[in-house]
Amino acid sequence: MADLSQPIAYAVAGMDSVVVQPEVVFGRAGDRELALDVYLPSDEGGGPWPAVLLVPGTTDPGTMRGVRGWGQYVSWGRLAAASGLAAVVAEHRSLTEASLDQLAGEVTAALAWCRRQGPAFGVDPDRLAVFGVSAGVPLALAATMADPGDVRCLVCYYGPFRVAPRPWICCGLTRRRSRRCSRSEPGRTGRG
Repeated sequence: MADLSQPIAYAVAGMDSVVVQPEVVFGRAGDRELALDVYLPSDEGGGPWPAVLLVPGTTDPGTMRGVRGWGQYVSWGRLAAASGLAAVVAEHRSLTEASLDQLAGEVTAALAWCRRQGPAFGVDPDRLAVFGVSAGVPLALAATMADPGDVRCLVCYYGPFRVAPRPWICCGLTRRRSRRCSRSEPGRTGRG
């Protein structure tokens, strides 16, 4: 198995001096508490800061329980905070433990925490971004679409999603008469 504690290669000054508020409980899934880690810029008295909610993908349940401590999420949290943003790394259950709808609900709860309790930690609820990674992309997309409110940006990073259930319908075509959609046609998805 890969070493999930390895940080990302990119670094900026100040990543080691950010403020980290670990293991903040934001919800429950059955008898399990769901937690998040908050990363804040080190400048005291600053804030509120624009914030990014990082939504991880999914793997087996045992590995998912440590997702907030994976090197990439720790690094991204520190990178965002050192760059002047608050970062919130939220956990959710594994896809083998819950349905996609339940997992999307857990991400929606994390987004609601950013809006309601985040300000007490320095999060600006009027300047939020959601960053879905891998299998976290459909969860981030569903949570943002359920209540876009004050989300200013949604990043879908190498994850699976389909905006159109059958892309060949984008131009009113059937699968048999498929052709490339022209750029001028409304609803173009870029696939024929």
